Amino acid sequence: MKFTIKDIGEAKHVVGLQLERFQDEIYLGQPKYAQKILQTMGMWECDPKPIPMSPNWTHDEQSPKLTKKDEQLYKSCAMMLSYLAQQTRPDIVFAVNTLAQYQTDCREADWKALEYLLRYLRGSWDYGLSYSRKGNKVAILVTNDPNMLEDQKWCPSGYADASYAQEKDRKSRSGHIFFMGGAAVTWYCKKQPVVALSSTEAEYYALSEAVKEALWLRQLLGEIGIKLNDPTHIHQDNLSTIAIALNPIQHQRVKHMDVKVHFLRDHLDKDDIKLMYCPAEDMVADGITKAVPRVTHRKYTQLMGLRSLATLQGKTNDQFTNDQRF
Repeated sequence: MKFTIKDIGEAKHVVGLQLERFQDEIYLGQPKYAQKILQTMGMWECDPKPIPMSPNWTHDEQSPKLTKKDEQLYKSCAMMLSYLAQQTRPDIVFAVNTLAQYQTDCREADWKALEYLLRYLRGSWDYGLSYSRKGNKVAILVTNDPNMLEDQKWCPSGYADASYAQEKDRKSRSGHIFFMGGAAVTWYCKKQPVVALSSTEAEYYALSEAVKEALWLRQLLGEIGIKLNDPTHIHQDNLSTIAIALNPIQHQRVKHMDVKVHFLRDHLDKDDIKLMYCPAEDMVADGITKAVPRVTHRKYTQLMGLRSLATLQGKTNDQFTNDQRF
């Protein structure tokens, strides 16, 4: 199906997103929206933090509950941050997802974690996704399809991960992230609906969700005239999960996952996807399933394709340089 569209020239703002073009790069971000959140919460003048959430933070049920007024403010801020995380900021999606769980049981410890996140946002308020013609060798894989994206012979690639039984109810968290053009195009972070009996099972659930996303991306690209001849590569850091996916023999420990096992293998057989082993230290999806230390967070943020608008423009931030942020 084809539609007639009108060329309005070089648009810089589309549905609240800021679009900036540079020589080989396109920046997509929401710096004004991030600034608005900080000003609304009275945090524009705060000192920045290098990570969105402390790796040691947990929800403290013994902490005093917030007042009704502060609880409403907490919910409002969580919703604004959720929109930002879903659109252009995969680096904060885990922290936002975690804090949003406690909107009906807001406590002072949760409020402090929210302030911590806002301090991180203050240090990275102009960060956005930077897509490049040159791509990213870590995130982009080459395809043999000469018609794909004109002169850019790229295929979307993804990373799938899970944090096993880290939630208080012993449920695991699934996460995946897909790349094109050197930056993230889709990402996902959600607590699993069931309690996984092993880390392999948790990883398998996460991988199944990533396969669904890969199929959707392939279908979307096909609908706009880009046919993928190669399978979509999905990186996984759990060798047991890869072995079960590739081995047609049913094991006792995965009989209860029969439907998901057959779903994944079916698309492996159809050559829609291909599993690739990825070392744990390079598993970028780890950054959207758990809070990670400063150095690791900085590495994952760079791999996600997030860059400062001020840096792309050859400027420095009004409060600190790019190096000082992290």
